[in-house]
Amino acid sequence: MAIRGSEHRTSHAHHGVARDRSWFCDDYRPISSSIFGSPVICIGTVLLPVKVSPNAENREHATVKLRNVLHTPKAICNIIGAPICDDYDVVLGSFRNPANAGTITLPNGTAVGFFTLKSRFQLRLSVPPVGPHVGPSPFEPGTNYIIRAEWPSSERQKWLPSPCTPGPMAAPDRPSAEERKWLNMHYGNEYKFLAAHRLRIRDEEERHEGLQVMRALMQHHTADTVGGLGHPSERLASPERQWMKENYGNEYKFLVLHGLEITRTKTAY
Repeated sequence: MAIRGSEHRTSHAHHGVARDRSWFCDDYRPISSSIFGSPVICIGTVLLPVKVSPNAENREHATVKLRNVLHTPKAICNIIGAPICDDYDVVLGSFRNPANAGTITLPNGTAVGFFTLKSRFQLRLSVPPVGPHVGPSPFEPGTNYIIRAEWPSSERQKWLPSPCTPGPMAAPDRPSAEERKWLNMHYGNEYKFLAAHRLRIRDEEERHEGLQVMRALMQHHTADTVGGLGHPSERLASPERQWMKENYGNEYKFLVLHGLEITRTKTAY
């Protein structure tokens, strides 16, 4: 079953919900609202690093952008919500294959992500180091849940920006000196980083989205030390290192672009 935004223009549309502040980007702003009896304290954009395909041999990753997600700390779980259909085509209902129970594609047909099905549909996130570290499931086995995220149209009109009212022109978002250093070290430059995440440097919206992804990755990788940390016998030979430098820039970029994690030091506490 294909789902598109126009099919969800009801007075109480199911909305995107996130429980933790860490999911949100820089446009996070406070509001005072509620959704199904739970307080909503802020609203903002969420970027989700996801696997593109359930095929184990396909190590591609992409980013799903969710706009105007509600920060609802008391929600039982994170909810994608109907607004995703304004930007993507979503198909659900493949109950015969729980490992691939639905797809997310761009309007041009490009695959972006997919859903798995256990007791409910779940978006397949990328695992670290590409994706975030997530906690255990909030759901108890054998327990039935009613998951609702209906945000009344009166509240949406109150808190969502009007498309007919343009805001002030903001200065273009650009990486800081520290961020440029990180980009050069791990990807070569900003252009290559954006290309690796299927984003275009000449599109300001996509460039800004890419910088938000980069900042999230920098936070996840702050404690990581990369390059040449394995046992001496596991290190790359000179010809292999040269090939990797010519084709990927360095070992780190090769592993990240293929969904793998470079060896890290272990710290005892």
